[in-house]
Amino acid sequence: MEKYAKWNDPANLINPFAPITTFPPCTLYVTGSILLLLRLPFVLVTTLLLFFVTALTSLPLGPLNRLLRYLFEGPLARLLLLLLGYWSVNTNYAAARQLRLRPSKNPDKTRPNPVGNGVQAGDIVVCTATSPIEILWLTWMFRPTFAHVVNTSTPGTDVAQHTAAVQPKGLWSSLYTFCSSQSVPQTCPTDASNAVQVATAAHVKKASLSLKQLADQCKGSMNGSPVCTFPEGVRSNGTGVLMFHPIFHQITFEEHRCHLLTFQHVQQSSSKFSATLPIGSALKCFLWHCMHWSHTMNVTMFPAQELVPPPSIESEAALKSKKEAQVRKELAARASSGKYGGGIAPPIAMPESGVLGNRCRNLLAKMYGIDTLTRCSKDYDGFLTFWKNERNGTKKKR
Repeated sequence: MEKYAKWNDPANLINPFAPITTFPPCTLYVTGSILLLLRLPFVLVTTLLLFFVTALTSLPLGPLNRLLRYLFEGPLARLLLLLLGYWSVNTNYAAARQLRLRPSKNPDKTRPNPVGNGVQAGDIVVCTATSPIEILWLTWMFRPTFAHVVNTSTPGTDVAQHTAAVQPKGLWSSLYTFCSSQSVPQTCPTDASNAVQVATAAHVKKASLSLKQLADQCKGSMNGSPVCTFPEGVRSNGTGVLMFHPIFHQITFEEHRCHLLTFQHVQQSSSKFSATLPIGSALKCFLWHCMHWSHTMNVTMFPAQELVPPPSIESEAALKSKKEAQVRKELAARASSGKYGGGIAPPIAMPESGVLGNRCRNLLAKMYGIDTLTRCSKDYDGFLTFWKNERNGTKKKR
């Protein structure tokens, strides 16, 4: 949208934060209201049951916690998806040819079926964030520990020197983070052996630790689980992959523990509704879900055993392509900051996420069939402020 053009990516003019507008026909209000009234009681009962089970799993019940999550938490999350219209979810593996990778000839590297069956406790599932629906599907599939990015830099540090860690969260904390429009929080890192809540005089902060520490902790515990993380730090509309935060330190390719996962939400042809929620009301998004008979979500996975480092010596064609892409980005950046730049703000710098982080980011973009962007969660803060001010101004005019 033109009013959000300031936050377009300078290289390709893609805006990853702009909300997707819906234009519902009048007939949808009639049929949708009936569906909403029929679904709402079942959705509320299932949500209360899921909340009760999740509260039980937070108690120190030993091996019973894992049993409760497997028998009740996962199936209830899937039931909630069914009630919202996700009758089936298409899951498949990413084709090696699509990612421009050579297929493995090692018989020990066969892809386990069904999709996701090879994810073990302590493995890391790397995802992008576009919708709260994804949290429910991940809960059904993996019963994971969610790892959300936090900024661990000292206040006042230059943005290009920022450091980041992750904060472990459960199902409801993750849903709240996805449903609320907020930027990456500020916290202080703590040791993995002291991953508890740290109380201060003014407020309570949850401990943060490195992604590797959290994954090792989940692997070694009695109730071990995979770790699902969202390195972008904020939600987007799925039109491009944002810059990753530097959270992949000390994780190596040889460990084969990073699985890649993409979600693609198919837009409704009748109402132009999309389940992606980059910004805006989560309640409105939930009501729109209930007012449609069904929704389509495609999940693509790239297994950890096939995640290898990029070639150390790249071909001449690959180097030429990279050079041309860099030239285009530089020209676009000059154009956006010049007199006739259209008011596009230059992207805010983000520290390098390392070889593994960049590899994951590039492969995720290829799996989606979209571009990697120079925008990051730091740009989201400015966009969020503008969106809130515009919204408040519109309400005052009314």
